Amino acid sequence: MRAPDPRLGPGHRGPASGDDWPADLATADDRARFARYAEALAFYGGDQWPGRRRRGETRLTVNYARALVRKVASYVFPAPVGFGVAATGDDAAANRAERALAELVAELDLGRLDVELCVEAAVLGDAAVKVTWDKATGTPVVAAVDPATLVVRAAPDNPRRIVRVAQRYALAGAAIGELFGSPADAAHPLVPDRQYPVK
Repeated sequence: MRAPDPRLGPGHRGPASGDDWPADLATADDRARFARYAEALAFYGGDQWPGRRRRGETRLTVNYARALVRKVASYVFPAPVGFGVAATGDDAAANRAERALAELVAELDLGRLDVELCVEAAVLGDAAVKVTWDKATGTPVVAAVDPATLVVRAAPDNPRRIVRVAQRYALAGAAIGELFGSPADAAHPLVPDRQYPVK
């Protein structure tokens, strides 16, 4: 699978080609979307010249796309998003809830995540976030998800009603062992540095 793409951030793996998706999951539209992601990410990264470079040709790229997108994101989110808890007669409980939420927002660094997602949406046209529960710490985990690792199916009569989401990414054998324990099949041990597809 792909290595993290430093152009967008530490969690971004770069757009998939669609070739690493099973045929029953990714449609032609999904593969076209993955190709658009690759094209947009290349432009954002500075690959802005049409055609291949000719022998002896010198090209200069002043990447205003990157600077402009980051500047716009900083204007969209100049400070973390604020919120309030409406008091329904018990002001003390509402204040406690507000403080608890503010602590969680700070702990999860959601202000930084908002900016990362704004940049990703500006570059790719899509951004995604995943919220899970960490049983060990008893806290939620909020993380940006590379949209090129997602395939979403909506109801035929309502595109806003999601009926299926599939995610495909890679984990190293060592990480799989840490998360899920050793595989039951000792005849086929996981290679620690090898990337294994997860779906």
